[in-house]
Amino acid sequence: MIGAMKSGTSSLHYYLDQHPKISMSTIKEPNYFSKFRTPFHKNISWYKSLFEEGDFVKGESSTAYTKYPHISGVPRRIFRKCPDAKFIYLLRHPIDRTVSHIIHDMLEGLAPQLNFVDGLIRQKENNIYVDCSRYMMQIDQYLNYFPKDRFLLVSHFDLKTNPALVVNQVQEFLGIEGDLNSEVFHQKKNVSGERTIIEDRALYKLTLKQEKRGEIPIGTAEKLRKPFVAPGITEVAAVDLMDDLKPDIERLYEFAGRDFDWTV
Repeated sequence: MIGAMKSGTSSLHYYLDQHPKISMSTIKEPNYFSKFRTPFHKNISWYKSLFEEGDFVKGESSTAYTKYPHISGVPRRIFRKCPDAKFIYLLRHPIDRTVSHIIHDMLEGLAPQLNFVDGLIRQKENNIYVDCSRYMMQIDQYLNYFPKDRFLLVSHFDLKTNPALVVNQVQEFLGIEGDLNSEVFHQKKNVSGERTIIEDRALYKLTLKQEKRGEIPIGTAEKLRKPFVAPGITEVAAVDLMDDLKPDIERLYEFAGRDFDWTV
């Protein structure tokens, strides 16, 4: 299981899937335990079918598993089906992660297009963008079911700058051995090219359905996307957000036994 949204899960999922003793799910984010999106009604046989058969360590990367309280009950569901589960939690600087999460939703037409994200984080209570950056709050939900030694906390910066080191950490955590070709680490996953935004999500989804039914040419929906300039965050808003997250970050440092070079 791999952690926070917009923290490098696509890259780590890919690296681990190249490992000779690891089978990562064919759907990167099956969301089986989140009851989120469509797969929740699938049975355990469907979930098992996402992995190679054999003596592999099996893993998946549903970031919806760390979106409490907006998606709840995940640790309990995991414990019922996979009581021996281990968790790799990828952590990115909270400001960068929050802004990237907002940009992701803007691109998908789920948040208004803005020059600055300040307004979307001003209200801290019940705010999914902020709550997903409360890393210790997310971990707390799992500690009700799993012991501390089931968690490996990984720095997004380390994954970006030294992926081989991170994979070695994961191997040690999982108790497995094996070598990866160094060329694997030159493959960048989920890297954005020229960004475009969905301005009318309902129309975009309708057009995709029409394409699928063969009623209109393939590519029509893509023409509905418009050029996008990523918004920023003001220094005032960034400082305010970090002040709000400070208690959670301090608890995270204590849990991890180290800090992650974030300004608190």
